[in-house]
Amino acid sequence: STLNVVRELIKKSPEEKDLPDDTITWAVMGDLLFRGIQNYVRAVFPHKKRLHEKLTPAEAKFNTLLGMCRVIIENFYGRMKKKFRIISNVFE
Repeated sequence: STLNVVRELIKKSPEEKDLPDDTITWAVMGDLLFRGIQNYVRAVFPHKKRLHEKLTPAEAKFNTLLGMCRVIIENFYGRMKKKFRIISNVFE
């Protein structure tokens, strides 16, 4: 199920076990526009193609699963913006 996919994607890696938070499964899901945020919070990004190389099958699968999760999140925010118009207004 999608929930199991999300749980697997946001599990901490062994290198992240020592991060100062109180959970083992959370992350910000972002795209390449959010590169750099991982310096401040735990983040999950799609793998980038390297020059003249293809993604490995594992990387391609990860990107597909991450994309599925992000669509759900984006649909949620789209519904919230439709329901509560103030969310989509720009503060001036």
